[in-house]
Amino acid sequence: MDCENFMPVRLPVTERWAVYYDKQLPAKAFADYELVVFDRVYYPTFAELNGKTVVLAYISLGEVHGDTDEHALLDQQKALLSPRSKWNSYTVDLTSKTWNKIIAAQVQD
Repeated sequence: MDCENFMPVRLPVTERWAVYYDKQLPAKAFADYELVVFDRVYYPTFAELNGKTVVLAYISLGEVHGDTDEHALLDQQKALLSPRSKWNSYTVDLTSKTWNKIIAAQVQD
């Protein structure tokens, strides 16, 4: 991964923050929060936050969901380590070059 393109960001001190991994609630439900972390795939439309809320995306560095294209590719590459049946996910070999490319693409997305 090319780290030259990444810049550190100083986040404000926050008293009200939330983590939300779905898109059923409208973004305005989070308008009173200073910072919200949304899933990078499932999230509401941000326009309702009017730039007042810091929005971050969550990506998993150590596991992949079982019903994704990434899962199928990692399975072919023998980069899956163990199932996590409760979450329908798998832990991933962090040394896998394929996984590292997937993570880099998700960060840039």
